[in-house]
Amino acid sequence: MGYAPSAVSKGPGMLAGRSGVPAHRDFGMARYRDREHVIALRKPQLVQLLLRYPGCPTTTDEEHFRQFCRLVEAIFHFEFHSRCERLKALYAPFDPDIVVDYTLPTTVELEPVRRDREAKAAADGLPEHTGSHSPSPHANAGGTHQALNRREQIAAILQEVRSLLERANFVRLGPQALEEAIRQPGRWGLNFEVNFDLFETLELYVRGDTVEKEKVPARLFGWIRERQVEVPVYQRLLLVVRFRPDAPVPPFVDKNCLYLKLFKDVPKNDLEMLIPGTEPRIRPLDGLKIGLPLLAGLATCLWKLVMGAALTLASGVAGVLAWLGLIGAPISYGVRSYFGYVSTRQKYHLTVTQCLFFQNLDNNLGALVHLIDEAEEQEFRETVLSWFFLWRYAGQDGWTADALDDTIEQYLEQHARLCVDFEIEDALAKLQRLGLAQPDDQGRWHAVPLLEACQRLDEIWDNYFRYHRNLL
Repeated sequence: MGYAPSAVSKGPGMLAGRSGVPAHRDFGMARYRDREHVIALRKPQLVQLLLRYPGCPTTTDEEHFRQFCRLVEAIFHFEFHSRCERLKALYAPFDPDIVVDYTLPTTVELEPVRRDREAKAAADGLPEHTGSHSPSPHANAGGTHQALNRREQIAAILQEVRSLLERANFVRLGPQALEEAIRQPGRWGLNFEVNFDLFETLELYVRGDTVEKEKVPARLFGWIRERQVEVPVYQRLLLVVRFRPDAPVPPFVDKNCLYLKLFKDVPKNDLEMLIPGTEPRIRPLDGLKIGLPLLAGLATCLWKLVMGAALTLASGVAGVLAWLGLIGAPISYGVRSYFGYVSTRQKYHLTVTQCLFFQNLDNNLGALVHLIDEAEEQEFRETVLSWFFLWRYAGQDGWTADALDDTIEQYLEQHARLCVDFEIEDALAKLQRLGLAQPDDQGRWHAVPLLEACQRLDEIWDNYFRYHRNLL
């Protein structure tokens, strides 16, 4: 991700004075086209960074701030755990890796069983059950979505996945990016044919548009030296695939399932390698290596056939044997060329296998859980950063959203070397929802004091379940 000096210079600045407190200038919010929203810091790293610079006024505040972070972490973890369970329930009918798929019977299916039980009870002289036969609200827990048809279920899970990807700061790739990848040879010098007719759903989501440097080994006995090249990559890529009912796929592929594949460090020109059902195209150089010897062998074979036929007419049985000997060599040469072609295709497939092995992060339900964890961490980072800088530096006058946004972006750039387009609107919405900050009539934001913030978060945590109130 690039660095835009002109845009940064317009921010309020983390211009440290003699006291170490950032000087604040009230300018408009900086906007970046070449930055992403994701903050690539683990939660402990962020807390340590804030405690190191600018730090807390006192050691007591430092301890309270650590507890503040623990409370924020616990609240978001609880909320995202609920979301994870909802996603699991939605995804279960389409999970290709599910081990147990027990579907609870419906009321209609249980009706014959109920009648038999009541008839047996009447025959034994037992009193008839007079209660309602309606199932309890929890009797069909986990089967809530059975009333939906499969198309509606697929639409529901896809909507949830897209919402989750948005929270995790993924962006959907358009068809132009995939078409460009198909046209251009990738890192391995290979091109692939993609059969789009196989798919009912094919979506690609990416995050982390950056450039990596790779070493190209020396070639031609050192005449071409080792060098470094820049490779545009996506740091994260999620592939969402569902096959058509009539798609010609291997028998072990369940066409009723929804496949989710999460990859890392994918070169932009290698996107098509990750799509199932792709076939490698032979490179021109490899085609020449295979085709030229084969053509030469066929030409030689044809010439020897003509010469052998003439020899046969002239020499009888001995000529036939000589003729067979003449054509045996070119035929074996052609067979060797064919197996060279097969070997080349196998080498291509091995390259794809190696790529998938080293770049695959997670699959199916595991990919969803991975994304939920990343989205949860991003919510934590945005909340802690926005509240901390309001609390430390906004003062009684408060800060505008633009000023807070620019301050956080410059802080991350100077102290974490991260060029980020901070999502200030989303961060402030979370602060307001949690009761940690409020805007005044002029639109300037004010953070609640540290101890009060901890008390409010503790109250939220205590009220997730209220049974303890009846025990007091």
